[in-house]
Amino acid sequence: MLVSFANAFSYPTVKADEFKVGDYWVWAYSEKNLSQSRWKSPYLYEQYTVVKKNNSQITFEMASGPQWPVKNGAHHKFVVDISKCLRNSKSIDKLKKWSVEFFSKSYSPNWELVSATHDPLVFTEKFNCISESDKSYEEVVSISIGQLMSFKHNIVGWDTYYGFDQTKAKSVALLKYFDERYKFELVHLNQRRL
Repeated sequence: MLVSFANAFSYPTVKADEFKVGDYWVWAYSEKNLSQSRWKSPYLYEQYTVVKKNNSQITFEMASGPQWPVKNGAHHKFVVDISKCLRNSKSIDKLKKWSVEFFSKSYSPNWELVSATHDPLVFTEKFNCISESDKSYEEVVSISIGQLMSFKHNIVGWDTYYGFDQTKAKSVALLKYFDERYKFELVHLNQRRL
């Protein structure tokens, strides 16, 4: 149930203690066949895996490929400080600048720092840090893992639906539309916090 504070609505956010090493999430990216008004088979699967945790600092590895399970190893990793995310993302209207450390294996077998001040979208599009909104957008979304209660944020013009309190994917992006033609949806999760 949403709690109202002077026309603001409170939503569940990520919490550092809910992330465990070994947890992972998989999202499938699809394109819509506009002439038939239906979604094509996924063209990309993206997996985030927690590989390290140090208090509120969580290290994720990213792997992607055209099939699930993803056969290639991780190609990027990033380190996010959950406390920074929460502190700088209280509401959509008051987002403050913050960053994540971003690493790549593109040109080397070893992790190389790409940016110490990388855009946090790599994290925030998949996990909710915004606790307040001036509007209530609750609805059930139907995705491949089931029908789940969600809440919606519209950030940079795109609707993202995050799992609500009673869902098994609390504060995790369930579904995101990039425009009428592209989307991703959560297709698999392995979280020991559930």
